[in-house]
Amino acid sequence: MAMFREHIGWGAVVAAVLVVALYAYALLTDWLLLSLLFLVAVLGSILPDVDSDSGLPFHLVFGTATVAVGGTTLFLMLHLSDDWRVVAGVPFGVLVFTWFVVGGVMKRFTVHRGIFHSLPAAAIAGCVTYLVAERFGLSADPALIFGGGMALGYLAHLFLDEVHSTITFDGIPFKPKSSLGSAMKFFSRSGGVNAATYTLLTVLVYQIVR
Repeated sequence: MAMFREHIGWGAVVAAVLVVALYAYALLTDWLLLSLLFLVAVLGSILPDVDSDSGLPFHLVFGTATVAVGGTTLFLMLHLSDDWRVVAGVPFGVLVFTWFVVGGVMKRFTVHRGIFHSLPAAAIAGCVTYLVAERFGLSADPALIFGGGMALGYLAHLFLDEVHSTITFDGIPFKPKSSLGSAMKFFSRSGGVNAATYTLLTVLVYQIVR
């Protein structure tokens, strides 16, 4: 729990620095977008812990992701249908499916410090955020900033995990933990997971650059 709070605090610091830098250099000056960007970066800083099977990390991270998916679906339905039953029913169905079905799959098939703690996962999170931002009507540059903010928050989490695998403050001679290198990695131990991850990343990048 203490580590989870530390991730949120560290993520908030990174997000605040990003927002201030963007505003100072006039790269993004809309305060509503800056506020949303701050939240996106903080979400990125805790998102890797979605592979925690139980407890506050999973419920907070996956719950936030579920609400985000439901909200995005509602936004799309408002533009695609005039039938209130469709507008209300489809997002509700997506919420239920995401929480119970996708959440169940996450608990069943993921392990902590697996592929969600990796550099390609950070890239995927950034690409998905970019595409969602575009879908919500942002132009390419602000969408890129949002995707970068998500990826930066995600990388901040991975960096902090690696720091805790190497640094001690109690005067004991340094001895790397077994977790060293398990966060900022390019591959998991599963070949199938690696293939799926890089296939998804390739598809997302193609959707962005096409």
